Amino acid sequence: MSVELRGISKSYGGSHRAVDNLSLNIESGEFFTILGPSGCGKTTTLRMIAGLETPTEGEILIDGRPVTRVHPRDRGVGLVFQNYALYPHMSVFDNLALNLKVGGVPRKEVERRVRAIAVTLQLDHLLSRRPGQLSGGERQRVAVGRALIRNPRVLLMDEPLSNLDLKLRERMRTELKHLHERYRHTVVYVTHDQVEAMTMSDRIGVMRRGVIQQVGTPDEIYSAPQTTFVAGFMGTPTINLLPATVRTTSGPPVLRFDAAPDRPLPLPGYAPVNGAHDREDMSAVLLGVRPEDVVILPDNAGAWAPMQVDMIQPAGAATYVVLKFAKPRLGADGVAPDAGATAQVIATVPGGQKYPSGSEVFAGFRPGNLLLYDAASQVLIARA
Repeated sequence: MSVELRGISKSYGGSHRAVDNLSLNIESGEFFTILGPSGCGKTTTLRMIAGLETPTEGEILIDGRPVTRVHPRDRGVGLVFQNYALYPHMSVFDNLALNLKVGGVPRKEVERRVRAIAVTLQLDHLLSRRPGQLSGGERQRVAVGRALIRNPRVLLMDEPLSNLDLKLRERMRTELKHLHERYRHTVVYVTHDQVEAMTMSDRIGVMRRGVIQQVGTPDEIYSAPQTTFVAGFMGTPTINLLPATVRTTSGPPVLRFDAAPDRPLPLPGYAPVNGAHDREDMSAVLLGVRPEDVVILPDNAGAWAPMQVDMIQPAGAATYVVLKFAKPRLGADGVAPDAGATAQVIATVPGGQKYPSGSEVFAGFRPGNLLLYDAASQVLIARA
């Protein structure tokens, strides 16, 4: 079943807008994730779809039917909470069966459906236990099963893995993806974890301060983030954003960094986007380059600029090298020009590579993966 949000807003106290004029089209059978930091309005959006909150403005449709004023139990949605919300005095069987019993489903049908969902979620050997006797992953599976057992048209999940440890989160991501492939429910998933969003979603909507910044596939969100916020929110380590100026009016485009103005960077394959081609000259920009697209070279051949190693951060299969612009050499008057020597760049290199702190290296950028953002609006204006 599809879910459509038409200009929905939610205000509290008349002034604070937790969600601001949000419009989304979530396709039937899609795994759609709303991703954003704490307080951005993603859970409020989910609660409005569920019917637990009423929009101040706008309309919600499920499968083309307006449900903005429809009671939650009549919307055909299942909701999985962050804190599981299991009844501690009931067995796993009774927790799974509760909604069916309340709905008047015959006893034999209740038992059949409980045992079927228990087998699917590998809970069939735990039906007599109570939640306090289960692990965190088992309790989460019970919560998912309680939502699925009613065969909802739309499954809503509010940060369901945030209380689990790393290994359990990894396992549950795989299990949730398998469940979606099996049942093909429409899933609206809320999280602040970019790894969950990237690994499970068909599409992602990145949210900030009640506004959706960008909607796209995981690859689109990561490779072509439309704002510096989206660029910085996706990826670990975070993207490098370097202040610079770009000249496009005379000859091929050239970038000059505020931190190293004497090191111009040609921009082959310069491709304006979002109407930026209408501008004759874009001056103040931010260059976005992912750490994996920063290369450390053995010599100056093909390099862009000399840099100093500031810190090494080993991370197993990869090592993060924090670089800063090499201190400029003294001029004839004995004074160093102001080259912003504190600006930093993070490079990702294979694990095990070592660079002594303070040593000078030569850095370059892989062509084809550079993003240029307008410094004022922080919106993507070109790729190079």
